[in-house]
Amino acid sequence: DGFDVVAGPTLSEGTSVSIVNGNVTKTSSFTYTYVIQASSVGKASISAASVRVDGKSYGTQPLTIEVIADEASARPGAAGGEKQAGEARSAKLGADDLLVRVAVNRNNVFKGQPIRATFKIYTRVQLGGLDNVKYPAFNGFWVQDLDVQGYGWQRETLNGKVYDAKIIREVLLYPQQA
Repeated sequence: DGFDVVAGPTLSEGTSVSIVNGNVTKTSSFTYTYVIQASSVGKASISAASVRVDGKSYGTQPLTIEVIADEASARPGAAGGEKQAGEARSAKLGADDLLVRVAVNRNNVFKGQPIRATFKIYTRVQLGGLDNVKYPAFNGFWVQDLDVQGYGWQRETLNGKVYDAKIIREVLLYPQQA
């Protein structure tokens, strides 16, 4: 209840065979995929699924999902109405409508030990482009850029607000001095 099935079920099958010291292990998996759309705002539940295989029952836990209202701004890079895009461009930018966070995988390193720094943008407004972004100079570090082409926009909740988020740069920083 609370969802419309847009597509599905779609069945995917997988089989894995492993031979270790003469012991053969065969694993089969079946995945049923449904594409659903919420019919209203609020909390909705997906009931538990179960299957019986060779006399044994397997099941999932029920899942509760909170459906929130779509905001006035369109998802960056997504198709949206002209009116909606125009409204997003003309709206005033709030203090928490556009954020950039930098996360590092470690805080204490020795000379030459790499630090992975990830730059992620969070936005609640439509963006025109990210071509002329100015990043820190990283003085005292040798910098190696990592490929971020595979990262797309995702919905994320940060400090209780829903944002469109994307990793825009990832680097390995090698300290050149103590």
